[in-house]
Amino acid sequence: MVCFLVAHSLDVYEKDEKVLDVANDDEEPYYGISYWWGSTTENRKIHWASWRTLTTSKPLGGLGFKDLRIFNLAILGKQAWRLLTQPSSLLARVLQAKYYPGNSFMEAKLGHRPSWTWRSILEGRRILFVGCRKQIFSGRNTRIWGDRWIPKPPTFTPSLRHSTLPRDAPVSSLIIGNSDRYWNADLVRDTFTLDDARLILSLPLCAGNHNDRWVWHFTKNGKYSVKSRTIPLSPIRIASRKPRPHLL
Repeated sequence: MVCFLVAHSLDVYEKDEKVLDVANDDEEPYYGISYWWGSTTENRKIHWASWRTLTTSKPLGGLGFKDLRIFNLAILGKQAWRLLTQPSSLLARVLQAKYYPGNSFMEAKLGHRPSWTWRSILEGRRILFVGCRKQIFSGRNTRIWGDRWIPKPPTFTPSLRHSTLPRDAPVSSLIIGNSDRYWNADLVRDTFTLDDARLILSLPLCAGNHNDRWVWHFTKNGKYSVKSRTIPLSPIRIASRKPRPHLL
């Protein structure tokens, strides 16, 4: 048991910034599953519970084991979160100059002949699309239609009802005032669906002209965490699955 746990920890440590090459989520995801049921190459024993059951949290009826691929993607998501929230860091500036000059990290593409590190970071970015959105301050650097900013997972984007606003209009177009700032309730209700309008009008507006910032929707402090309770696992399981090969 001790040897296996040490090896398992080293394996995670070595791969925390790389994508693991594991099987589809519906199959045995990595070598460790055989360990729990005592299987060997000579003596294959029955697996009394599926890997999905083993990795489901205890409050939901599972055994609370870590799914190594999802854990790996969550750690890569942490690296992607740092690039998103710390764009002036040295690493962010180097990667931006090489892979997404003139664009934001969330709009970055894989590019030509990308490194394995960049491929892995983009895999981690897929986790961010599950739960990150903008917190509105000034509203000037968030687009109404192109960005994720309302508390409505998993899209975090509003649904159009009727609008005379241009497609690239910032969220500040919906805000009135400078020192005492508040939502233009009539415009919001006319532009968005009833549910979206209710969500938008419930968002607090801060005084001042601070730039909008990225927050993680599933934590109280708005910071990304690799803890499983702060990450909805179902979309991540789907995102982490490898496509099956097409048979001719």
